[in-house]
Amino acid sequence: MSWIICNLSLWMLLSMRDICSKNDLLKISDGRIFTGYQAVELGLIDTLGTLEDAILLTGKLAGMTQRPETVILKKRKKSLVDILFSDVEEVASIITQTPAIEYIWK
Repeated sequence: MSWIICNLSLWMLLSMRDICSKNDLLKISDGRIFTGYQAVELGLIDTLGTLEDAILLTGKLAGMTQRPETVILKKRKKSLVDILFSDVEEVASIITQTPAIEYIWK
């Protein structure tokens, strides 16, 4: 698993090489976790904002004069009846779920 994280880290570093110098990159690429404010200061992200800010900025960048129409789909929570009548493997996976630390890159 650690090799996956290393490969992802390398990919992120390579994608940033046009943004900052190699020395700057080496200073920040030591596995630390940054707050949003720190990420802005380091040039890792452009700005901080809410979902609404992102929607408005997306519309502006697309040349829209009004707020873009959005659809937010919410996943329906499973009821006890859904769980009882679902696949046995699915029930087993729900029962055996344990907390985990995950490294997710999207």
